[in-house]
Amino acid sequence: MAQKHDQLRGLFTDEYMRLSMELSETSWSRVLPWNGEEIIEAVALAAAHDFDGDLDAVLRRPSPDDPVRPSDPLDWETDLEPLVGMEPADEEERREQRELDERRRALFTSVLATADRPVPVTVADLATLLVDLGVLTHEVSSDARHRWRLAPVVPSPADVLPMPAEWVRQDQKLRRDAAAGPAVSALLSHFNVHAQEPLLTTMDRLSGECRYSPDQIRAGLLSLRDSGDIRTERRAAGNTFEPADLDALANHARVLVTVDWDHVTATRLTFQLTAPAAG
Repeated sequence: MAQKHDQLRGLFTDEYMRLSMELSETSWSRVLPWNGEEIIEAVALAAAHDFDGDLDAVLRRPSPDDPVRPSDPLDWETDLEPLVGMEPADEEERREQRELDERRRALFTSVLATADRPVPVTVADLATLLVDLGVLTHEVSSDARHRWRLAPVVPSPADVLPMPAEWVRQDQKLRRDAAAGPAVSALLSHFNVHAQEPLLTTMDRLSGECRYSPDQIRAGLLSLRDSGDIRTERRAAGNTFEPADLDALANHARVLVTVDWDHVTATRLTFQLTAPAAG
């Protein structure tokens, strides 16, 4: 995998990065075997470079010396070979990853059966399925030229397959957290300076101070709260405080934000050196 990414580096373009960002937001990596990501990556490169060719030619471009082939069987096993400078995975980590891989395979097989679709066996089978599901397009011109591309709007798995309700809930949370990422970083930086003690503020005020829209600030606060990094409260009767409903909270309404710096520094490496000192 590392060798392939070294070979890919020279093919990266702004258009490829844009396509990759769009694809990363669709959650297919949480459903497909590794070959599925390799197919989509190869087609994204073909689209970015306006390259035409059959599936074999498209798959060869990212790694000509060790290409994925249409006849290859599907590979569900996560590559745990360590990156340079990283410790290798121990047996417990490998066992847990094997269990996760098997669960992902069982999920994919199950939803395809529910959708009355055949389970792909080879890379070519999977590429055909991704075309049928509207993730990819495949056209053959009158002169027999093949053209593999990403669909103009790539659907998410839940748009085209009967994904379980729990998977959909987790996916929505992951999407929200990913979208909130920049606002989360801005909020933590702001709190690092201004919230060493509980901070009484509003979303409008945080929006101006962090330079993100109130909706982005709301998403960032929700992500931080759900991750256990902050507590958000509203003043109630009797001068006491109760948990704040951030979804319903008006942008101008005051909310008390309390940061759990022990939790932040234990789970977010970025702030291990910058969190306020105790006392």
